Amino acid sequence: MANRHLLSIVSGAAALLLLASSAAHGNSARLPWAATSGLHFVEAVINADNYRAKAGGLAMKKSPSPDLRDFGRALWVDSIEDTRRLQWVLDKTEPHVFLPTTVTPQYMFVIDELLPVNGEDFDRRFIAQQVASLKYALALAQAYARFGDDFDLKEYAARSAPKIEARLEQIRQIEMRYQRVGEWRVGSSE
Repeated sequence: MANRHLLSIVSGAAALLLLASSAAHGNSARLPWAATSGLHFVEAVINADNYRAKAGGLAMKKSPSPDLRDFGRALWVDSIEDTRRLQWVLDKTEPHVFLPTTVTPQYMFVIDELLPVNGEDFDRRFIAQQVASLKYALALAQAYARFGDDFDLKEYAARSAPKIEARLEQIRQIEMRYQRVGEWRVGSSE
């Protein structure tokens, strides 16, 4: 389990670095397919939305923190609304595309890390996962808005970026509060 967790962090970090460095250098030839291909972009977005909806639902049920339960609810609602907006964009095309609503195997192992834990262990894992997930989502939306191959999806990506950025800032604020409380608890137990 620990090896899969480390692999997921390393894989996510590598993808983020590649995406961020490619976007910074303006070299669209080095971007991942999801940042330039509409089909791959839609797949990446819907898979991440389904994962975040499931993770947000778990946070509503399992987190002892009111902040994280509220954040989980907001994440769940955002993911459902985002999927609806994406479906609306895709409904303009023929043939109509129906988006999946289940968590894919690539994200299920991340969800599996949240299922057996409770309390502070759940909170720590959930926060770390959401920071990484939202960083990737933001980088992907910004890159596709700039380099994507479909005008409607580029507009969708550009409109999605501010909301993703706001959620990322929100989870970072929660993470900072959580770390301060955690440091206080460690200091008080000595």
